[in-house]
Amino acid sequence: MGALALFALFVLVLLGVGVYGLIIWSWTGWDLASPDWGPYESMANLVEGLVFAVGTGVGLWFFSGAAWRLIREWGRKKRLQRAAARR
Repeated sequence: MGALALFALFVLVLLGVGVYGLIIWSWTGWDLASPDWGPYESMANLVEGLVFAVGTGVGLWFFSGAAWRLIREWGRKKRLQRAAARR
């Protein structure tokens, strides 16, 4: 049932993108190619730098193994809580 729901969501997203591409983008010119982005350039550069820094940090965190140790600890705590609840 879950796979069918995911497939239906995927089809709906594809249909939405198709309708946007055929109707809105091609007929109205709302493709965001012509606005003046000058006032937002510094904010865009900041967001781009933050995304790069956070992505690098998360990648190094996973690559170092610290994330897997933390996930293992959470699993251990949950097992201990379930065992204590059974007693």
